[in-house]
Amino acid sequence: MTTEAKVQVTGDVTQVSFDGPLVAGNGDAVLRDTLQELTESGCRKVLLDLSDVPRLDSAGVGQLVASHRQATQRGVKVKVVGGSGRVWRVLELSDILPLLDTYPSEAEALAAFEG
Repeated sequence: MTTEAKVQVTGDVTQVSFDGPLVAGNGDAVLRDTLQELTESGCRKVLLDLSDVPRLDSAGVGQLVASHRQATQRGVKVKVVGGSGRVWRVLELSDILPLLDTYPSEAEALAAFEG
């Protein structure tokens, strides 16, 4: 299964919805390339939606952390929302949730950009 990233702009927030697994050899590259392209094009607020990500492996976790770090170093605010119970569990076990700005819903994440 290939992973796709759908990009939508709402006001000054760029939302990226991933559809498919964020795993080695596919999803990790999609995540990296998409976030790199957005930061280089001048986006300053990015919401990563993991709602349609069924699986996340160590490559996906590593890329999520690396992409998040690179974007924030460039002054981009990144927030993460969604994710199945399985995906969230991987993030918890990886002990990276404290590193990410996560929200239980899209509405709360969008509101946090304004606040």
